[in-house]
Amino acid sequence: MENMEDMNARNEELQIPQWLRAFMENQQAQNQRQQEQAQRQQAAIEQLSAQIQLNQAGPSQATPPAYVAPQGTPTTNTPDVPDVRRPKPRLTDPDRFDGKDLTLYPQFEGKLLAKLEIDGPSIGGIKEQIWYGFGRLEKKAAARIYPWMSTYKETTSFQLDLFLQQLRTAFQDPAQQQKALRQLNTVKQGLTPLPEFLSEFDRLILEAGGQQWDDGVKKEYLNQALNYKLLEKIIGTEEKAVYEDYCQQVRTIHDQMMRVKDRTKGSYSSAPRQPSPPPQNDAMDWQPTGSQISAVRTERAQWVDQRVMDQRRERRQCYRCGSSDHGIRDCQLLPARRPPSQRTVVSSVQPKEEDRNGQEN
Repeated sequence: MENMEDMNARNEELQIPQWLRAFMENQQAQNQRQQEQAQRQQAAIEQLSAQIQLNQAGPSQATPPAYVAPQGTPTTNTPDVPDVRRPKPRLTDPDRFDGKDLTLYPQFEGKLLAKLEIDGPSIGGIKEQIWYGFGRLEKKAAARIYPWMSTYKETTSFQLDLFLQQLRTAFQDPAQQQKALRQLNTVKQGLTPLPEFLSEFDRLILEAGGQQWDDGVKKEYLNQALNYKLLEKIIGTEEKAVYEDYCQQVRTIHDQMMRVKDRTKGSYSSAPRQPSPPPQNDAMDWQPTGSQISAVRTERAQWVDQRVMDQRRERRQCYRCGSSDHGIRDCQLLPARRPPSQRTVVSSVQPKEEDRNGQEN
């Protein structure tokens, strides 16, 4: 006869279903794996804590003990202690770009590239850097780039250089270089302060792709843009051969002109006084007021033909006497009179008028 224990064991086997027995065995094995994983994590934490204490104590301390896996843990699955520390960022985040003003994109791209180059390790890997760059977009710009992000985020094309190329395609002005070249041919300093003008002029050189231009070409563009007063002081001096040195030379001359102006307390200015544009209709000669009435003008300007008047207009000279120092309003000469041989018959009741060139009809 079977003893009582065998009978009880047989009864238990008959009472517990096979699926339930398999589930219990699987649960027991899973609990065992979780305990082993917890032991490994605890060991890693203890080793990391020892490393931190050693770093705080100084370099004179002994090398911390190597990681020892708990008993029963396979050595092939022993994890390395992760380095969770990342370097601190050194640059601030670039301002967000909304895509409304495309002229702001070049500086946005420059700041973004600097941030990724210097603080890339603190941001993370390539994917993290791409998502960081996308995070600096907002509104219209973000809506324009998001389809590319969602399409390629799980593919091998999700690369930083392709992301930047997509930004340039979307927001960079394709005609920027041509626009800068046109501005270089027409820009004039006028009354703009020299430091501000040189900064703007260098920006146009860069946008026009003129970084590698010959220094003589860049100097010629600059000379065509400087105002007359400053250009007169440069004439006769030995120009520096290098463009950057020449710009510094121009700044030095400008500073000297400003010092002379401060000492003499005169009305001299580094920018020439722009002659007043000719009136759009035949107007009477300007009448002086105040203290200027006492300065009686007796000498009359010489009559010149239209070709000379056009040249004076192009050179921004006084229409009446041809001087570059003043405009027609400040000219000390009376209006020129048409020679008798060129006069037309004018009604005796019609008063004499001065035409738009400052000459009496």
